[in-house]
Amino acid sequence: MTRAKTLCWGLVDMLLGGCGDAGDNAPHWSGRCHGKPRCPGSPVIDGEFTGWKDGCVEWPDEPICGTYGDLYVAYDDGTLWALNDWFLRSDAAIEPAMYNLFLIATDSDQFEIRVFGDQHIEVLQNGQPFAQVTTGAAGFHASPRHPEPHTIFEFALPLQATCAAMKERDPGPGQASSPEDILVSEPTAFTFALQANGVLTAAAATAPTLVSTKPVAAPAGAQVALVGSLLGQAGTVDLGGHAAEIVAWADEEVVAVVPDVPSGPYALRVVADGQTSNAVPFEVLCVPSCAGRQCGDDGCGGSCGSCAPPQTCAAGMCACQPSCAGKQCGPDGCGGSCGSCAAGKACLDNTCVCPPQCTGKQCGPDGCGGSCGSCAAGHACLGGKCVCQPDCAGKQCGPDGCAGWCGSCPPDQICGAKQQCVFGPK
Repeated sequence: MTRAKTLCWGLVDMLLGGCGDAGDNAPHWSGRCHGKPRCPGSPVIDGEFTGWKDGCVEWPDEPICGTYGDLYVAYDDGTLWALNDWFLRSDAAIEPAMYNLFLIATDSDQFEIRVFGDQHIEVLQNGQPFAQVTTGAAGFHASPRHPEPHTIFEFALPLQATCAAMKERDPGPGQASSPEDILVSEPTAFTFALQANGVLTAAAATAPTLVSTKPVAAPAGAQVALVGSLLGQAGTVDLGGHAAEIVAWADEEVVAVVPDVPSGPYALRVVADGQTSNAVPFEVLCVPSCAGRQCGDDGCGGSCGSCAPPQTCAAGMCACQPSCAGKQCGPDGCGGSCGSCAAGKACLDNTCVCPPQCTGKQCGPDGCGGSCGSCAAGHACLGGKCVCQPDCAGKQCGPDGCAGWCGSCPPDQICGAKQQCVFGPK
């Protein structure tokens, strides 16, 4: 009992005696107060008390009494069962689109549970659809404490928690144009201490109690509504040790401004009349900051955009970064230049090189220490051209090797084999 009291926001120690010993709102130990055996199995989620007239009871406890309805709860094998004996509405069953809204807060989650008149159930966990299977039902029947037919709502919720707080908003008498218009808030909030072995300690709240925030997550500077009970008329709001500015304060709802704190999960509490409420989980959202930025980090782990090559991101703006590493000349990729070459040299693949001057040449130097080519034997390079050189050394006559002649012999002589003039035969 001491552990439950410490962890669960001041739940009073359990009374092991009769249910009436401490009044209607006293918490009760499971199954001690009916004087009847518990019906076999888990509660039947059907929108009515099943088996309570047959010598056994469906629910383990006497109810926790609220202003407009009585709450029956049970917990076993990681499932929370609840029956809202909502006697305020006794004129007619609810319409298919109407619903009973249960708001539940644990130390790690917020739940919104809607049990509709057409027997379907919708569950949100921290603002998102709940992934596990749940059941719910609505009915219009009599109950052990209220003999006239009235609305009854039931649900079964898979729940792994040590403590929980719950508040209800239920359809009042009459009809309305929308389900929200007819909802009546139960002033009483209910608190539970849950143990893995199925022991449930439950009570009507006697101190400031929070059951929900609207929204469940918001950025710094946004307004958030804290829904609960016994919040008084004034107090303070604490978000992980940071005070929140108060916008409005009422006994069942406080509106505050999310403090300027880093994004992440926080515990949200209310302090009223010298008492501190339970903590409900709240997420401070990171707001991406991309105003005036084309690229780079948005401050929340995302990106404001990327730059097309060759541009790169610098201080949130796409800018062209000159690329001249290892280059002597030529374009820098950004409309500029990596340098120019000295006279007589040209830029080739960003390197200054000597351009060979061989245009129109067959031979001779190329101007860069190289050659434009060499001439065949008997030819000499003249002005970049291979020119045939006459070969008449030691010759008196005959061809010079370049389509010319080395000379001619007198009439009484002929040109011999060695290109010498000799007397021929007589």
